[in-house]
Amino acid sequence: MSSAPKDDAAQGGGPKGPMSAAAKLREQVALDATIQNDPKYRKYAQQVEKCLATFENMHEWPDFIAFLKQLLKTLQSYTQFKEIPRKLIVSKRLSQCLIPALPSGVHQRALDVYSHILSVLGPEGLKRDFPLWSSGLFPFFEYASTSVKPTLLSMFEKYYLPLQSELRAVMRALILALLPGLEEETSDFFERVMGLLDHLSGTVSPAFFFQNIWLIMLTTQVPRAYCLNYLSRRLPRLDATEDITPIVGRDIGLMMRAFAAALGDDNLLVQRGALDLLLQALRADSAAFSQASAADRARLVRAATGVVLRRDLSLNRRLFSWLLGSDEHVERQAEYFRTHALGLLADTLRDEMYHPSSEYSNARPFKIYISLLDKWEIGAPLTEALIYDALKSIKRTVDRSIDVGEDILITANTLYEAMEPRAIWRRLFQSVRKEIIENETQKECIDMMLFVLKTFRVDEDEIQNVHLPLLFCALVEKLEELAKRVPRRITTPTFRAAMDLLEQIAVRTSVVCMMSPLQLANLAFGGSFDDTACAFYGLDADVLSVPVPDDNPHTLGATRERKWMSAVPFIASFEHLADLTVTCVELATGSSDSAVVESADRNSNDAVEIGRGDTETGVRMHAFVQSVSLLLKLTEALNDARFTASETSLTISWNAEGWLDCISQPLNLQSCSFVAADRVVSLAIRLHATSYLQPKPAIDKRPRLLSMMRALMDYLRLETSPYHVRAVRLIWDLEHATTHHHLESIIAQRLVASSATNGYTAYAAFGALWRLSDDDQQPGIHFKVPMLIVLDTLKSTDPVLRRVGETWMRCNLKSYPRVLDPILLELINPAIYRSEGVTTVRGREIRGPMYDRPFDQHRIAYLLDVLLQVVRFGGHNFSRVAASTLLARSPCPQLVERVTQNGFSLLTATYNTVLADTLLRFLQSEPKPSLFTSMQRLNIEAHSSVIDLLQCIVSRGDLDQVMVETLESAVIIKLFSLVHFSRLELQNKLLHLLHSIISSSAAAAEKQRIKSPNMTLQNSMDQTLEAGSDGAQAESTVSASINPLLIQLLVDGVATPTNRPLLHHWLDFILMTIPQFPHILTTAISPLNACICRQIRSELDDISRVLELSHEPTREIVSCADDAEFVMLFNALERLILLSLDELDSNMSDENSPTDRSASDGAGLLSMVSNVFLTDSANQATEAVMTARSPAYRSLHEGVGVLYATWNLVSEAPATSHPAYETLAHIFTRTSSRCRKVFDKLYRVHAFEVIESVIEYWNVDQSALKPGKVAFDIVDFLTASAQNVVHMVCESISWRISPTAGERSRKQVLNPELTDAILFMFLEEYLLKLEHPLALQVWPRYLSLAKDVAANVKEYRSQMLPVLRCTTILALKITQTTAIEDRKTRKDIQDTYGKLLDAVSLDQGIWPRRTKENLLVNGKDVALSRTQSESNLNEKYNGSPVPVAESSQKSPVLDLSDKINQYLAYDVLPNLRRFLIENDKILAACNNILYYVVSPALKTRTNRLADVDDIFIAIVDQMSKLSAAVKAWRNPAIDVFNDIKFFSATPISGLKWRSIIKTLIDTDKTAFSELLGRIASAPSANIFVNREYEMQTKAQNIRRLSFVLFASEKNHFLTQLPAVQEKLVDILRSGSSSIVESEVYLCIRVLLCRLSPHNLSSFWPVLLSELIRIFEQVMAEPPSDGSDSLQSILSACKLIDLLLVLQTEEFQIHQWIFITDTVDAIYRPDNWFPEAIMDQLSETVGDLPSSESVRISLPDATSPRGMRQPLLKSAKQIDSIH
Repeated sequence: MSSAPKDDAAQGGGPKGPMSAAAKLREQVALDATIQNDPKYRKYAQQVEKCLATFENMHEWPDFIAFLKQLLKTLQSYTQFKEIPRKLIVSKRLSQCLIPALPSGVHQRALDVYSHILSVLGPEGLKRDFPLWSSGLFPFFEYASTSVKPTLLSMFEKYYLPLQSELRAVMRALILALLPGLEEETSDFFERVMGLLDHLSGTVSPAFFFQNIWLIMLTTQVPRAYCLNYLSRRLPRLDATEDITPIVGRDIGLMMRAFAAALGDDNLLVQRGALDLLLQALRADSAAFSQASAADRARLVRAATGVVLRRDLSLNRRLFSWLLGSDEHVERQAEYFRTHALGLLADTLRDEMYHPSSEYSNARPFKIYISLLDKWEIGAPLTEALIYDALKSIKRTVDRSIDVGEDILITANTLYEAMEPRAIWRRLFQSVRKEIIENETQKECIDMMLFVLKTFRVDEDEIQNVHLPLLFCALVEKLEELAKRVPRRITTPTFRAAMDLLEQIAVRTSVVCMMSPLQLANLAFGGSFDDTACAFYGLDADVLSVPVPDDNPHTLGATRERKWMSAVPFIASFEHLADLTVTCVELATGSSDSAVVESADRNSNDAVEIGRGDTETGVRMHAFVQSVSLLLKLTEALNDARFTASETSLTISWNAEGWLDCISQPLNLQSCSFVAADRVVSLAIRLHATSYLQPKPAIDKRPRLLSMMRALMDYLRLETSPYHVRAVRLIWDLEHATTHHHLESIIAQRLVASSATNGYTAYAAFGALWRLSDDDQQPGIHFKVPMLIVLDTLKSTDPVLRRVGETWMRCNLKSYPRVLDPILLELINPAIYRSEGVTTVRGREIRGPMYDRPFDQHRIAYLLDVLLQVVRFGGHNFSRVAASTLLARSPCPQLVERVTQNGFSLLTATYNTVLADTLLRFLQSEPKPSLFTSMQRLNIEAHSSVIDLLQCIVSRGDLDQVMVETLESAVIIKLFSLVHFSRLELQNKLLHLLHSIISSSAAAAEKQRIKSPNMTLQNSMDQTLEAGSDGAQAESTVSASINPLLIQLLVDGVATPTNRPLLHHWLDFILMTIPQFPHILTTAISPLNACICRQIRSELDDISRVLELSHEPTREIVSCADDAEFVMLFNALERLILLSLDELDSNMSDENSPTDRSASDGAGLLSMVSNVFLTDSANQATEAVMTARSPAYRSLHEGVGVLYATWNLVSEAPATSHPAYETLAHIFTRTSSRCRKVFDKLYRVHAFEVIESVIEYWNVDQSALKPGKVAFDIVDFLTASAQNVVHMVCESISWRISPTAGERSRKQVLNPELTDAILFMFLEEYLLKLEHPLALQVWPRYLSLAKDVAANVKEYRSQMLPVLRCTTILALKITQTTAIEDRKTRKDIQDTYGKLLDAVSLDQGIWPRRTKENLLVNGKDVALSRTQSESNLNEKYNGSPVPVAESSQKSPVLDLSDKINQYLAYDVLPNLRRFLIENDKILAACNNILYYVVSPALKTRTNRLADVDDIFIAIVDQMSKLSAAVKAWRNPAIDVFNDIKFFSATPISGLKWRSIIKTLIDTDKTAFSELLGRIASAPSANIFVNREYEMQTKAQNIRRLSFVLFASEKNHFLTQLPAVQEKLVDILRSGSSSIVESEVYLCIRVLLCRLSPHNLSSFWPVLLSELIRIFEQVMAEPPSDGSDSLQSILSACKLIDLLLVLQTEEFQIHQWIFITDTVDAIYRPDNWFPEAIMDQLSETVGDLPSSESVRISLPDATSPRGMRQPLLKSAKQIDSIH
């Protein structure tokens, strides 16, 4: 492509011998030297200078005319000279006379002068001084009046056209100057301008001319319409085969980019014209279009298709014509589109979808796609080529975006609804089918279809009736064929993903639509849904089909030999899925289809063993689960569809019984997961219950039920607790589905077969089933035999089995009526016939019932024995339940009927009365004499059981005390050894014995205490210890001491992990023993409480682990945690805490009462004095008791911590997708309920202590980076109102900061770990959460605290900031309510807030100020100090204050000042007007803040403004937004701004003052004028003034002006622009130093960024002349290395750099002066030398000898965001011109 410009240059006749810039300068210098020696020329120059001097004093437009007349007269007087004196200044003044603001008369006079000068100079002179004389003429044509335009056009024709090829360098600018004449076709100058442009084209070459047109269209917006007007008339209409490059050049890409820019224009007419040009000269089938690069074509198509977003019919019609061609036949249009436009259009849209640009919305290509669908000739083939990519792009956008925009989702749904469903599902089916057949690991297409199903609506009739059923059946058929042919494919990721896809399709497909043959137009069913789908969608089935082997040994069902499938989708898919499950079973079990499941009567231990850790087995089982789940969904959908279309059922061709036996095989595997068991059992139940399928399998057969129950019972073990609830529900479903007692028999068989070798797991499984069953289900009736087997274990001689039974009863019983109902039902048996009999015993007749006939005494004895064990086990709880429960509530109707027949009233009869009466009957009953021999032995056994039932007597306690103590010691030691040797057999009995022993000891101690009422328990213990060596004394004194090993034993019994099955026994023992004998076991409460807390936390950790694992639905979970254990532990925790607190309160009463009595007994003055000392001693005693009783309150604190952690855990929601969800929800519900009850009870007893503990744990949460929301939920639950919370917190704060204040009684204990700082933080967070009305309610109590603190600033210095923060929150909420209208409330807020704010501001002078040295030693982030309040606490609890050195060392306060400053800046000052309504109060507060906070920081800065912390700048910034505080902050801000160090700061630091300076200038109307005045001040006449210092001062003032302009908004100083321009022009004219000039250029750069470009039109003449001057001077005399002028040169270069980046339309017509703006800049013609100043400077500098200066590394021309950026932005200074 590089040869093209050369040809273009040759056509235009480029310059033959161009001079270099240096040669031109030498020639000019020589010419100037020659002319300057001529006296007439010197006089000529003097006359011109005199005339130019009058320009400075012009004020009105007539002055301009006079000036121009005088100048023209002067120039006409010396026509013999071909050189214009002071031509730079003359050109600048003439340009200023052509500004739009002046009248046309001035313009005409100026053009006359121009005409004379150009005539004098001639072509060579004009060529030499192109920049000087053209810079004013070129931009003028656009603004010229109608009367002036002919003159200007004549000048172009007369003076510019003769230059011919010399116009090449200014061609682009000249075209820009003339294009406004083409705005209207009806204008007077339209044809003349067209002719002038045609002549310009002839002066160079058409190709070069058109290339400049393309550049103008690319870079400028307004002239695009003018360019299109010209091109529409001059760009020839070409055929498709005709080459356009000879006309427009070989760089077709430039033309295409220009068209793309025009098509992207906002002007509708421009877009329309660009489309017309595309149809005219750049058709899609043209040779030029095909020759362009792919990137350029894609850019053009992207811009062209974007016009459809305008929704304009004219644009769309033209675009469609370009895409479809000019032929009117639809078929030919479609063929044209497919041949020439489809591929490019699809690639372009696809690229936009996958790689969206940041310049527009991600939804843009999809919206274009939607609009193109309106034209079916385009939409149909485009959809076929692009639909999958469009959906894939949408999916990728949704997956990658955290917050998907609403626009993209709406557009995606619109696109989906706009396309034909057939096209969508055809493409999806094709891709998914191919992926399933050809891949084993990829699942991209499957995920795509899943995304479509989940994201878009699929409930349309066509989709529901045709596509989804057809796809479902075809994919099922293909998967089943694939599984039969290659069984290993079942385990591949693709196959599993396909099964998931089928499940989603089944969920979204109406089963009603699948129950009748599909109605496909012009297509008959051919026996295969896969072939039918391929034919329906037009796919080639032969290419993708999988061959199915004819020889298959499977003989299970008829489907394996079937060649012709049913035409009903449901039947066909069901049969294929049934076959697929059989294949999966074969693969999972490793057996053939003919394998027979082993005998159902075998033990569960004989099941087929496959390693659970086998990954391959797990994958196979997962495939089996998927297939069964899919069948289950189909069956459930069938049952829920209310099939009423016909009475007949669907007939499935299968062997139902054999199939059910086959899918039951995996249930016998140890690798069978719960999900598999769940799905198989659920499917079997649904198939058994359905009436819509024939034949259906029967479930009521023992071998099948045995497999199902084995699998379900295995998941009722302790370690599978997450599955218990679901497993129990399935078992009951099986029970209701069967008509025989198979399940009862199976469970009983498992219990009998269970042994110690397997840990009696069957009992735990049955216990879970029992516990999780409802009473209405009557588990005792349905599962009576397993229940009796479990109850038998209570009397077993095997301690292990007995322990299992007892554990089962405690953990799983749930209610005693469940057990009583089946037992009583048999005991009250009408078959047991009695009659009244008389028996004589030693002459006395005794009447009683007698048995008249034999009955099953073994059964009765067995039941009585079982009942004895139940009653013994139940104890008082059993009696309470039996006495309080009416038998009428029993869910067993047979029992109620028998009780009624025996004469009981259902209104009053309880279980206790019925049981007692029944037992009494058995006790009184004797056999007849004739039956005595046969019935007596068994009757005696029955009586023994009855007696034990009626007389369960506790040991009487006849042993002496010494033996009791000996036995106690032995039992404790034995228990201790059993616990630690993990022996659980005898612990329960030993605990009962130990309880009896302690009861005996307590009774003896109580007797001794009654004998000595004045002796306290501690005194008796001391006396016993002192008399330890005296045997007689030891015998006479009853020891009430506790065994030192007992506490450790109790703790170990609860905490030992191997002792976990007996945890309930130990807790029962503790909770039953300690309340009865608190004086003996009081020392055991605290360690036991700590132990219980640890156990609860361990359980919480376990539940947390389960909760985390539950987010993975397929993850197996092993956990032993359940709700019963939590409830028991919380019961123990509650009881122990309350016992410790009750014992502590009683001790306090006992210890305080003697002192009180002594104090009240005295009389008179002496007694008054003694009372004073007694009072002091009493206080000391109270303090001592407080220290002594602190363990009890630590127990309370630990308990609250456990409750807090529990609340925090149960507030999380478990994952609903996991089978363990129901169990976790059950545990969370019960645990949460119990936790709330314990919290409530503790709060009622010790409210202050509980609240403080909650606050402390809230603080721990905050420290651990947790949200701490739980604490506020707890507080809201405990307290009735927010007033109570604020009152208690304020009281706690008051007691800490001033121990004599507050209402806390002596019984209320202060938490030593809770500081007032933490309380303030909690109070602040709590107040933030309050609603506005509640804030008003708590305001009075908090106001009291705030006033107390504000009244004593010296004492409460450290509390000032927290109080201020809380006051700010409350006051802000109150100000947003109507309460602020109340005068008292408003006054309280004003006064209190003002005092607090003044106190905080004043403290800033007291606190150590943070310095960099402090930061290096102490760090930046230090905690808030503990000051006076915590010293008071240490004094209170330790008796002495903390040393000052130690306190300061532990409690650094270095950053407290920063905290205060930040709060002042970001919270106080923005809301200050709401709190301090009056302006004088606001001003006073701001003055204090400035005086004590800001001023010291500003005064202590060293040498840079950067040393001032950002927070102080923020404070001043916030003050600047308060109109009432102007007087406070204005002077400090002015001082900083006028400081010489202001601009020594880094840019980041300086930007922070931007808004402050802006507000300063806006509020002070004279500040800007004063600043301008300092800039233009005349140099001092004093000879002693340093000239360099003056220049530095002026430069700084100019920079301050630049900063003010920069800080303002755009066009803010538009009214002051003339004054600014005048000052800058004066500075440039005065010839200031280099540093001042560089600041002027910087100020101009700021003006360019802060003012609209058209507002600077009058400034261009001066600016251009100065830039030309400085660069010509550099080329004439290059500055030496290190010269001062280098800085001004760099500033001028930066100005040019910025102008090129901004690309304003006003500058584009001038940029040719500085850079080459045509294609010659890239492709240089032969023998070509640049005319632009910067290019000439580059050539000139390149010819100079190089220096060793460091080169500047330039950044990229575009930023990372794709925007233009200055190349010299990082250049600070230069040392050389090279």
